[in-house]
Amino acid sequence: GSRLLFEGRGGEDQLVEHLMGEAAEEQGGWTYKHDEGSDLRQLFGLLLHEQIFDEAVPDAFFAPSQGAPLDLHAPDFYARRKEGIDARLAQIAAAAPTALAELVRRAFDAHYGKSSAFVRWGEVRIAHCVQLQIVAVCFGGRALAGILLHLAATGVFAGMPDNTMVRAVRPDGVRVSGMEVQRDGSASTNLKWELVECADGPTAARVPLRQTGLLECAEGAAALADGTPLELRSERNRFGVGGYSMAVHLAATGARCGYVGNDDFHAVRAGEARAALPDGKWAVDALAAKKWTIAIEDDWTLRGALVEVKSKNDSLWTEQKLWIRSLTDRRFLRYPNPYLFHEDGSPTVDISTAKVAPKRRGKRKAVDPAAASSSSRPRGGKARAAKPAGG
Repeated sequence: GSRLLFEGRGGEDQLVEHLMGEAAEEQGGWTYKHDEGSDLRQLFGLLLHEQIFDEAVPDAFFAPSQGAPLDLHAPDFYARRKEGIDARLAQIAAAAPTALAELVRRAFDAHYGKSSAFVRWGEVRIAHCVQLQIVAVCFGGRALAGILLHLAATGVFAGMPDNTMVRAVRPDGVRVSGMEVQRDGSASTNLKWELVECADGPTAARVPLRQTGLLECAEGAAALADGTPLELRSERNRFGVGGYSMAVHLAATGARCGYVGNDDFHAVRAGEARAALPDGKWAVDALAAKKWTIAIEDDWTLRGALVEVKSKNDSLWTEQKLWIRSLTDRRFLRYPNPYLFHEDGSPTVDISTAKVAPKRRGKRKAVDPAAASSSSRPRGGKARAAKPAGG
């Protein structure tokens, strides 16, 4: 492969997608993420999970850990699930921002950790959910429903635009920062969007007590009894979630007696707990983890945009052309999609292309992707921000 990199604001070599995103931040107040449509594909897998993984569809599933149905790319994938998908998309399209954020949160909580070819579960659960909530509310229910239907009806998951951009402004004119992006294109866990605790979250949770047979846990496990006071501690562990595990200690002596499983790590929080022995298997009764959602009101000005970024002499490939044409020209669609266009024919999804024009022609060099950030690259580039429809 090869890459053409240009000089960024700090003098470092950057991909054209980052140059364009930074220009859009400076000139238009956008927040960007170079994700090649990943967040929208994840929303597809989350918000349509029940429909995608409908076991009533014949010959689609043969193993409990399947990440996608076997007919995902078949011409009749959507037709075989049409009733369920249409009902769900109608709900999404009609949802106001507050309701849409809640739909994403509930789907995220319901399906977190399940095998899915569409969702890359983040180690920082709250950051992952909030990121998807922000993208959903900024694009809006109708535009999001149109994109999800396009994925379901066409099966074209490749070629989605490079940069996903969001912008949110409160009625008082204050711009709310969205996704904070690291240089490698991943989402930062430093969330700027204000969070509020969900009122409907459970106060207590019971999870299995695991690893009681480990040598380090043997002494504490031997002292367990039904109702024994415990203490949960979040401790560093290379086998845990994001480098941490929830260790279970006896409150009286501090001896470790086991662990909360990684799949239950986000279900409980550190602090006081008690041992329980239902059905002859040890469990932990603990405080349920707090649940959070983004703070948003329906009167905010919200916008989302998709931008395909190219260097000056680069051109679109077939799937990229298909996406841009399908979302900007209703005559190009070969199936009915009531969400992608307004009554006057204008698109509901803000999608465009942007060119990065170098001051002088750069040289394209073959690179090892693993060493891309440390290799020497041509310099000299200036991004011209995209102009999403509507300003």
